[in-house]
Amino acid sequence: MCNGEAQSFRKLIQEVREGSPEAFQQVIDQYGRHVYRAVRRRLDRRIRSKFDSDDFAQAVWVSLFDNRQQLNSFAEPAELIKFLAQIASNKVVDECRRRLRLQQHNVNRERQMDDPEHWSQDTANSPSPTPSAFAIAEEQMELLCRDQRKTHLQVLELRSRGATFAEIASQTGVPEKTIQRFLHRLSRRIVQ
Repeated sequence: MCNGEAQSFRKLIQEVREGSPEAFQQVIDQYGRHVYRAVRRRLDRRIRSKFDSDDFAQAVWVSLFDNRQQLNSFAEPAELIKFLAQIASNKVVDECRRRLRLQQHNVNRERQMDDPEHWSQDTANSPSPTPSAFAIAEEQMELLCRDQRKTHLQVLELRSRGATFAEIASQTGVPEKTIQRFLHRLSRRIVQ
């Protein structure tokens, strides 16, 4: 780099440090392609549909502008290019980690709606009971109710609707502890 280029670079950097919008735009115009190259090199194909290279480039420019006081340490354009490429790389790697490793935003968990595997996995892991589970529960309820007194049947009916022990006790006149013991005995019978 000749003396004139070095002097021009230092002047540009000084103007950016002082907050000149024109100088900052000149940095973007001159060094932007290096930022894009670093972004594209590091951007994982699995998240390319979620982000545009512009998203990362803008984040790099914001970081540079926010930390423009660090620009004094660059004596030549190659150092600035290396710095910008490193910022871009770090931003892409951070987002890739977030999108590929953390559960909340993990793109590896996404499935196509027309993927038959998607539906079989979702229904297998579904928290709601299957129709066969409902049928089994109804059958067990019938077996439990077969030889019960009217009050016990009323307790079972109320509990199956989600009533609390206190609500059941107030409606049936049976003490809460008695209801709890009765339901506990029934639950042991189900397990056996």
